[in-house]
Amino acid sequence: MTVIANGRQLPVGGTSNQVTSTSANVGPNALLASGSYPLPASASSGPLTLAPLPVGFSFWRINSTPGSGQFTLPNLWASGPTTPYVFSNNPANLGGITSGATTLDGYPVVSGTYIFQFMDLSLGNLLLLAGGPPVMFRGCRLRAAASSPGFFNSETGNYNQPFYSHYCDFGGAGKTSECDIALQVTQTGGQRLLRNYISWVGSGIIPSAPSVPCDIIENLIENVTLYNAGLHLNGIKMQGGDTNALILRNCVSFDRFDALGNEITQTDCIGLIPTFGNFPGTGVNSDGSTGYTIAGNLVGGAGYSMYLGSSGGGSTVFNMTLAGNEWTCSAFPTAGANGPTTFAPPSGWGAGGNSQANNLYIDGPSRGMSTV
Repeated sequence: MTVIANGRQLPVGGTSNQVTSTSANVGPNALLASGSYPLPASASSGPLTLAPLPVGFSFWRINSTPGSGQFTLPNLWASGPTTPYVFSNNPANLGGITSGATTLDGYPVVSGTYIFQFMDLSLGNLLLLAGGPPVMFRGCRLRAAASSPGFFNSETGNYNQPFYSHYCDFGGAGKTSECDIALQVTQTGGQRLLRNYISWVGSGIIPSAPSVPCDIIENLIENVTLYNAGLHLNGIKMQGGDTNALILRNCVSFDRFDALGNEITQTDCIGLIPTFGNFPGTGVNSDGSTGYTIAGNLVGGAGYSMYLGSSGGGSTVFNMTLAGNEWTCSAFPTAGANGPTTFAPPSGWGAGGNSQANNLYIDGPSRGMSTV
């Protein structure tokens, strides 16, 4: 796979529909390079296998009883619900269960993970995680209308396993197909969201994984859309109470006008917004670091392109490293409609474990100048 040094590398040639390119760095075609992957608005599954819904239901449930009820996705594996996972990027390989800890796409995966590969899940609009095994979706597609809380939901307090999404394609099934949130997974087992392509959404990624690894790495989010006046638009947003996160080398770009013609002047491309609590920075990340590392991302557009963890209400943030991020002025002269950043640590950089370096405009009237 292509090594990504910063978020600028994720788009292919600066064009839309990045997921279909044979040289894509994100989405299923980054694994397949088949040239036959469908456009986001296409009803075709292309090289993927369309997953049938459980009989009598409009969504899947992943619980402790695979192969029955609503947990039917393992039935598509080569030998049914007990199929062992064998690595290959052949689209006919729909996955299986890992035996022993392994490394996949350069990252560790725990033993017993149920891997669902190259499936098109667009017949439904929800997968409910309810006390089931560790799960990975890899090279999958989910293009459908979906209201909040998004495609993936976890029953409160009932999902404590790792959740992984690698190289998937998520969002609306067209510019008028309202998808409020693509990925909002709340659980206590940790999560990794790697090289997913997300478009035609109100919000891309809203994770919650307190005190466990939360890795949001090299995702491409574009075509954020104001489907209704009540939506808050977010690329990657944490809402407070989270103790740590790695937000690395993502590309999150809001256009000045969305596909429906609305001028987009809110909210954030990447945001640490303390709606439900402070950002204490006490948790340990998957790389052994503590707190929040936001590094190597490319952002542009929205109200402020980044919210940095504090607020006027007295909340604060600790142990945040903000380094090597880039802001584009393609939508507004100051990147965001209101500016590049807001909610900086109230005690200033250099205090409370917070640091910043080399966060720059890459174009526009302030090219080469600091955004912080």
